Amino acid sequence: MPEAASYRPGEVIVQFAEDISGTARLRIIAELGHAVLSEFRNLDMFLVSVPVGEEGRNVARYNARPEVLFADLNYMGELT
Repeated sequence: MPEAASYRPGEVIVQFAEDISGTARLRIIAELGHAVLSEFRNLDMFLVSVPVGEEGRNVARYNARPEVLFADLNYMGELT
């Protein structure tokens, strides 16, 4: 498991179920009080801004929703 400092503070990656419309996805993100930083359409994922220090709590909030396939911290890695 990566160290706590090996993810980007204030960022969460979210992937919604395939049958959830784009409008519904944006509504869910807004309902949770977050903003989209980037959308990766080819991966069907969103990079979402969350309060710094509350990343883990917000990953759990997204993962608790039936519309979400998964949510996780935005881990950083190194290419070797």
